[in-house]
Amino acid sequence: PALIAHGSPMQQGTLLAGIRAGTVSACLGYSEPEAGSDLASLRTRAVADGADFIINGQKLWTTDGHRATHMILAARTDPQAATPHQGISLFILPMDTPGITVQPMMAMYGHPFCSIFLDDVRLPASALLGPLHGGWAVLATALAAERIIMGAFATQLRDQLRRLVAAARRDGLAGDAVARDRLGGLAAEVEAARLLSARAIALSSETRPPLVESAMAKVFASELAQRLTETAIDLFGLAATLEDDAADVPADGQVDQLLRKSIMMVVGGGTNEIQRSVIAQRGLDLPR
Repeated sequence: PALIAHGSPMQQGTLLAGIRAGTVSACLGYSEPEAGSDLASLRTRAVADGADFIINGQKLWTTDGHRATHMILAARTDPQAATPHQGISLFILPMDTPGITVQPMMAMYGHPFCSIFLDDVRLPASALLGPLHGGWAVLATALAAERIIMGAFATQLRDQLRRLVAAARRDGLAGDAVARDRLGGLAAEVEAARLLSARAIALSSETRPPLVESAMAKVFASELAQRLTETAIDLFGLAATLEDDAADVPADGQVDQLLRKSIMMVVGGGTNEIQRSVIAQRGLDLPR
């Protein structure tokens, strides 16, 4: 979405067809060791050098950094800007550019994420995504899209709930009032999560990024994932945390994976505390 909204004709012509064909993939170079939810405090620097930029810094928690062909990179281009938000630019960085070191690390849910080190990486000015020093507005579009994707996790939650219901029937819990109440409540919440996600997706075609709606979808779906796994453990005990190769494990052994992933979901794309501030200030017009 950021490339469609802010990319140059050359960038769009080169990359969009490859994204559709699956030959081009992207990772996000936003967070840093000292800049997570407070992204405006990022320290990676891009210094102009003739018609190029020289980039130095580090990115952290980069999903797919070990296999993506490109990175959407946020870097500080004007350290003297009046506010931290005003001095940031975005770049499209080919991951085979000299000076990039990728260090994969194993995350709790069994898949790698990466630390990325940028040492005197040279990029042409044509790699800018959007205007120079105007990267924050581009980030708003990109982050809204990321949170919509995380909100759309509701579709996986619906599949997981179906597995839990099947396991409850198998284990004779279908007639238990407490189990029915817990699972019925989750069914209603899953539908609410799907509707929040669908609304954010529908609004993404408008001129403004759906910051509030995507934050709502992301917060609700990520915390619902935790409630769903808590319910599974309450109903089935510690057997719910076994993996898929265990005998008679409920829900095809997917509860353990969802539990691990849900810890990331409430933090990824901006912590839920930050998202609640976005909803309060931009959506409800509440004071800071």
